[in-house]
Amino acid sequence: MFARADTRTPADAELWLAVTEEGPVTDVTHGENARRRLRHAAVVRRLEKIGSLPSPAPERFATTVDVPFEPEWHVDHVRIVAFLQRRESRRVLGAGQAPVE
Repeated sequence: MFARADTRTPADAELWLAVTEEGPVTDVTHGENARRRLRHAAVVRRLEKIGSLPSPAPERFATTVDVPFEPEWHVDHVRIVAFLQRRESRRVLGAGQAPVE
């Protein structure tokens, strides 16, 4: 699921997990979009730091994370996104995604 963009992972690299949902809708009642139904793309439902990778980064890294799902989420529209980023600059070093199985 996770593809590394750089084999020289810095010591301050953090691994994050995002749960996204495709297609939720909002019925807007006020403002310039009043009386419209807006369909959203890739809404982040949960975002959490899983941990930090050691430096130098291992050739392979695996972990298990329990992700609680809310009843209002449509599981068939949910994706898991993992990304590795530098702690200080927030530069993304690599990312991957997968549907929920």
